[in-house]
Amino acid sequence: MRRSVITGAAVAVALLAAGALTHPVTAPAGASRVAARESGGDWLLRMAERAAQPPRPAEQARGERLLTEAISLLRATPSVRIAEDITVTKGQRIRVDLRMNRHGDCAGTLDAGVGKRGDIIFIAARKGHEAEGYLKYTDTALNEMRALALRADPDTTERVLPRLTQARGKYVKLPQGPRGTDPFAKQCRIGQTLGSMASDVAGTRARPAVRRAGHRLIPLVPPADSANSKDTGTVYVDADGKPYLRSMEGTSGGKPLSLTFSAYGEPVPAHRPDPALTVEFPPDEDSVFAV
Repeated sequence: MRRSVITGAAVAVALLAAGALTHPVTAPAGASRVAARESGGDWLLRMAERAAQPPRPAEQARGERLLTEAISLLRATPSVRIAEDITVTKGQRIRVDLRMNRHGDCAGTLDAGVGKRGDIIFIAARKGHEAEGYLKYTDTALNEMRALALRADPDTTERVLPRLTQARGKYVKLPQGPRGTDPFAKQCRIGQTLGSMASDVAGTRARPAVRRAGHRLIPLVPPADSANSKDTGTVYVDADGKPYLRSMEGTSGGKPLSLTFSAYGEPVPAHRPDPALTVEFPPDEDSVFAV
């Protein structure tokens, strides 16, 4: 479990495919394997390769196996609840608590700072239907935006204040695009939360079981050589039964990060709100409440 386990939970990592170059008169890598396979000696080759590798410590072998299985269980689940508490640039704290399913639908709460707090419902795009997002702002968020609007220029104040009044107690339908539905199309996918963490479990070590909130959990820690990294942390999986992923705590870029996983397989209440409780504004700015 190298640094990608933590960074993968916070950001999506692009993987680059590297091409292999071989000299025109040099046998490509793997040619000896092909020859051995054709001669019926493939199993001997595999045994020789294994014998040449130093044995892994028991805690490492167990840690790699448990993290691999935990990731597989998360990938396979029809739904899960993921609560994230992350500090990003300039010390901004973002808290998201979402139930999501494999289709990309989700429902829950969002707190991303001033004017960005509320209940979110997101329905992923289907064939013939674009994605739909709805945000019911908290009274605190609406009051914060009102204060900003009152300090803005007269045109902005005139445009925003009536919208804030209309939005109170209602779900605001989000516009399409990067200032509306796009972030949730990524955030609400289980695989997106994993990021690249599934690509590298090497070196993960299992520690003795601990008890947290009444549950026995096994801490999985990164390789010893990552102690000085700004991206590190501990993953906790169930000690009894299948090793479901339960929490992840650490740092990303030197800033604190915490995730918890629960409600595996439970229903996700991502349903279109009653039209009487929905309001939609023209996307005439970067945000319908741009102040």
